Amino acid sequence: MSRLPEVSPTVARRRAVFLVLCSVVVIAVGAWVVGLLAGLVGSGGPGQAQAAPESTSKLGRVPTPQPDCLLQVAGSPVALSFGLARTLTDEAGRDQNSAQTDAFTAARVRVLWPAEAAQADAVTASLRGLAGPALSCTAVPGTGPVQTLGADGLTPRAEAVWVAVGKVFGVLPAGGFMPGGVTTGHVPGSAHYEGRAIDYMYRPVTAKSLAHGWVLAQWLVAHAEPLLVQTVIFDKKIWVPGADPTTAWSDYTVTYGQVEDPTLQHLDHVHVDVARGK
Repeated sequence: MSRLPEVSPTVARRRAVFLVLCSVVVIAVGAWVVGLLAGLVGSGGPGQAQAAPESTSKLGRVPTPQPDCLLQVAGSPVALSFGLARTLTDEAGRDQNSAQTDAFTAARVRVLWPAEAAQADAVTASLRGLAGPALSCTAVPGTGPVQTLGADGLTPRAEAVWVAVGKVFGVLPAGGFMPGGVTTGHVPGSAHYEGRAIDYMYRPVTAKSLAHGWVLAQWLVAHAEPLLVQTVIFDKKIWVPGADPTTAWSDYTVTYGQVEDPTLQHLDHVHVDVARGK
């Protein structure tokens, strides 16, 4: 039997280290291959998107907040803040009160709302009532205690509306209240009987009177929250505070008396009432 050649201890140690390194490399490569294959199987094969982590897949879409107000401009809604809506309707009311032209209002719109300067004429048409119910807001008025009638037959909240309107529009023909209160002439349960409502008259019914009435109606909508306005009715349309400005105005249907009567349809006056309180 032939003898194996003798190997020095140094060479033996080098061979042992080499074999250990080879084993480590083989194990690492094998683990990488197994992981790659598992990934392909789990994802359905190459080229297919992997599923999102469970924590991400359970996240819902963040709801888009509603704008404070929407103004229909040339048939398209444009979002604006409460502050801007009040500023613009103040301008429209003052211009109407002082018999300013639409061109004057348009020039003011370019200053007050630079972002819409290019379509200031269309904005003016909406603000000056030529487009019907063009403005709506997401007003959520608060409330307060029930109030009693004052000397003029209005509650303090309704009186605040009277004063605020007068500062912008001047003294307007109005009814639906009187010293001591009213007890007839309105539907059962009317806010007029509680001194919470005012009717601003726009007679006779013409295209001009309807446009003027819409200037006031939209001013009331823009200022509804601070004045605690509960309802605005005009031109067979009704507005109540809500969270969605796109659905706030709706058709007003007369269900009593002579349904074609212009007064019952609120064609000849803007009705506004304020919160009763609790």
